[in-house]
Amino acid sequence: MKTAASLYVKRLRKELGLTQEGLARILGITARAVANYEAGLRVPNAMIALRLALYSADPETRKELMRIARLSAAEVEAFAPIRLSTRHFFGA
Repeated sequence: MKTAASLYVKRLRKELGLTQEGLARILGITARAVANYEAGLRVPNAMIALRLALYSADPETRKELMRIARLSAAEVEAFAPIRLSTRHFFGA
C-alpha cells in the first residue's frame, strides 16, 4: 500500500536521478529496502529519513521526511555540513 513516505522516497530518488540501487548505495542500505520503502511495505527509520531529507532540494519532500524522522527544521539544519560534503555523490 502506497503511503506518504513511499511517495516522498520515490520522488526524491527521481529528483536525484538515481536508481533504487544507486540510492541504496548512498544510504548504506540494500536496494530491496529502498524498494520496500517505495512500495509502502516499510517506513524509513529516523536515520534513513534524516539522510533523505538532507539530500532533498524540494521543501515539501524535505518537510515530510523530517516529519518521518521526527526532527525539526533546526535539527536537520544542524546536519547541513554533512549534506554539503555529500552532495558530490549526486554530481551537484
